[in-house]
Amino acid sequence: MKGIGGGELGKDWYEDGKLDEKMNGFKDFISVAEHLVTCKLTSPKHLIAMGTCAGGLLVGVMLHMRPDLFKALVLKVPFVDPLSPTLNPKLPLAQIEYPE
Repeated sequence: MKGIGGGELGKDWYEDGKLDEKMNGFKDFISVAEHLVTCKLTSPKHLIAMGTCAGGLLVGVMLHMRPDLFKALVLKVPFVDPLSPTLNPKLPLAQIEYPE
């Protein structure tokens, strides 16, 4: 699964994965992984998830929510502390990203 986060399903769907609804994205990822296992396309013994930057946050959450569903979880330079850089006014995107 690649390219998560497009706007193909509309603005409402996009908004339902942000802010107070962030958990929906994590649940969606779990649903996809469960579907792959249910359809016998893979098994937890073979399923690996990898995330880079913000995707590392998603994959890191899998470690806590459903470690049983994956053989391995790979976090490449994970963005797992979004609060600290967002609160730093010296970083260029801090003010833009603050509402998120």
